This record gives sequence, structure tokens and C-alpha cells, in this order.
Amino acid sequence: MKAQENLSKTCEVVRMYSVPVRDERLRELITRYTRMLQKALDII
Repeated sequence: MKAQENLSKTCEVVRMYSVPVRDERLRELITRYTRMLQKALDII
């Protein structure tokens, strides 16, 4: 029960920043990374 109590008390802060991307290669890298990350999470 202690583990569940600790989980309910956990708080996480997420900050997001908008960053302009001018290089199309960088945009493609980020897109591919995001897709691969999602596939890995789906497998897990």
C-alpha cells in the first residue's frame, strides 16, 4: 500500500517551449524521433 500512497502524492511539472525550426532536416529528425519513440512505447 505504501507504493500506491507515494504514487498518488507525486507531482510532475512539464514545461514546453516553442522553438522555430528553419532547417527541414532538423524538422524531419524530430518527426522521425517522435514516431520511433511512440512505437517503442506501444511495444512496451
